[in-house]
Amino acid sequence: MQPSKIHIASYDPNWSHLFNCEAERIRTILEKHVKEIHHIGSTAISNMPAKPVIDMLLVCDDIDSICLIQDGLKSMGYATLSRSVIPHRSFFTSRHNDPLIHYHLHLYEQGDPQINRHIHFKDYLGFFHRTPIMNGGSNLLAQLIVSSLRMNGLILNQSLGRWGLKKFHKAS
Repeated sequence: MQPSKIHIASYDPNWSHLFNCEAERIRTILEKHVKEIHHIGSTAISNMPAKPVIDMLLVCDDIDSICLIQDGLKSMGYATLSRSVIPHRSFFTSRHNDPLIHYHLHLYEQGDPQINRHIHFKDYLGFFHRTPIMNGGSNLLAQLIVSSLRMNGLILNQSLGRWGLKKFHKAS
């Protein structure tokens, strides 16, 4: 089986608008279940090429209300891709009617440490994307960081702060 091809698109300033519109749709449908919605992933980083996927992180009060949340998301065209693979996390995807953009929704219960990990990783990539080595090139550094994380199972160490001061360490 051949691995699927990954399409990297040039930065689209509309990605932020697409996130805001989708977040509002989700808030309208899920109302009381939504504590926060964050735009994460590379489409959240200004001027950075990315897969045309709007990654969103939804924070809810109680992951046990997943059935109600899932029903609301299903009515919006979302499909459940994984549940209970990672404890206290669910993952949904939607394509709407646009073949050029996907929406991925990562759902976590308030207080889950994965929430900050995702937000800090986005900030980390954003910090390095603004550095001179990134601005003049093809975002090779960001691609290498992401590839390294995926291939080596490394995780982000949040203990050194939020703005590019984090280090990577092997997961235990």
